[in-house]
Amino acid sequence: MPKEVLVAGDSFARLDPDAGHWANKWCKDKGHQVTNLGIGGANHVSVVNEIFTKEWQQYDLIIYCMTNWLRAGVSSDSKTSAFLKRIEKFLDDSEKNTFEQLLSKNIRENGYNGFALLTGFSEEYSNMNSWNKETTNLYKNISIPFLARANLFAVETLILKCKIANIPLVLATTPNDPTTIDNFKIDTNIFNITQSLPSHPDYSKNHLSEDLHIEIKNKFNSEYGDII
Repeated sequence: MPKEVLVAGDSFARLDPDAGHWANKWCKDKGHQVTNLGIGGANHVSVVNEIFTKEWQQYDLIIYCMTNWLRAGVSSDSKTSAFLKRIEKFLDDSEKNTFEQLLSKNIRENGYNGFALLTGFSEEYSNMNSWNKETTNLYKNISIPFLARANLFAVETLILKCKIANIPLVLATTPNDPTTIDNFKIDTNIFNITQSLPSHPDYSKNHLSEDLHIEIKNKFNSEYGDII
C-alpha cells in the first residue's frame, strides 16, 4: 500500500514542473504519494505553523527542508544595515548559550551571506521600497536571540509532535548552508545535503537542477531508503 509523504519547508521544498524535487523522485521510485508544502522565503516558525494547520497526522513520513535560523519572513532584501549594526552584540553575548554560541561561530566563520534575513510579506507583494523599509524597521527592533530561539523552538516542536504521533521525521539541510545542524544536538534524523549550489542558483523554483535532484535523491535513498 502506498505511503503518504509530506515535503515541507521554504522554497527548497517546492516541486518544480521541470526539474522536479529529489524527495518527489524518491517517492516515485518507492511508489509513495507525496505532497509539497514549500513556502518561499519563509522562516521555521511560519512553516511549522502552516504544517500544523493541515491534516499533518495523516502522513507516514515528513521531510522538512530547513531554512536559515535568523530568517524572519519574506523579502528580497537579505542583508540590511539594521541587522548588520546589531549582529555584533548578538555575537558578543552568545558565548554562554549552546545554540547561540554555535550559531555565532558559524556566522563568524562563514560571514553573513549564509543567513537570509527576511521580512514578513508574501511573494506577491511587489513594492520593493516598502520591502526595504519594513526589513530595516524589523531588524532595528527585533531581538536577534529571540529570533534564533523562536526558529529553533519551532523545529523542536515539530520534532516532539512527530515523536508523539509516531511519524518519522527527517530534517534536510539546505545546500551551501554553513550551519552545522548536527552540532545543535537536535534529537531526530538529519539528512545532510552536501551538494553545493552554483553561484547563481536559478535553475528552478527550488533552486536545484534536475541533475542535482537526482544526486540528492540517490544519497537520501542510501541513508533513509527504508525509513518507511
